[in-house]
Amino acid sequence: MPINVSADFCKLCFMDAAWVGVAVTGVIAIVGWVVGAFKHAGEKRAQKRADQLQQDRDDLARRLVEAQEKIASLNQELLEAARQQADSAEKIAVLKQDESNRFRWEIVHEKGAVYRVTNKSNRVAYDVWFTTDNPMNRPGYIEVSELRSGGSFEFMYWAAAGPDFNYDMVIKWKDEFGNSYERAERFSKEHPTLITE
Repeated sequence: MPINVSADFCKLCFMDAAWVGVAVTGVIAIVGWVVGAFKHAGEKRAQKRADQLQQDRDDLARRLVEAQEKIASLNQELLEAARQQADSAEKIAVLKQDESNRFRWEIVHEKGAVYRVTNKSNRVAYDVWFTTDNPMNRPGYIEVSELRSGGSFEFMYWAAAGPDFNYDMVIKWKDEFGNSYERAERFSKEHPTLITE
């Protein structure tokens, strides 16, 4: 038996099919837009991250260049210091060859408890520091920033036991090149004491 389909029914079916096509197209468009939005957001994040990495790399490269320049500067200073040290050592060796250029100190009893230390060398002594074993001395040491040839200073020493005893002292100083010296010696009330480097 033949099926009788009315024209209205066919129109209705055709319209439903058209709406279904529009709906499917709309869904596809929305899905495409959502996927595009996610893709665009991902690309923006990736670009932002790439820009940050590039900036970090540029900052690191700049710091590396600064560090290399600082190292080069410090190497120059080190070379200069080594050259100056070699020059100093050479000059000191020359000075020491000549006996008149050696440091010499003389300790002489003046009167009572007063003694005098004199720079008998031909050189200036710097940052001179002097002390004795006498517990009566206060503050216990003497400091002189510069003592030229022939320059001197006094110190007090109260001997507990007669003139025959030797007393202990320490003298420290620097030469014109900054080299340090130190001598620990005994001195006597009766006889001048000569100390050499």
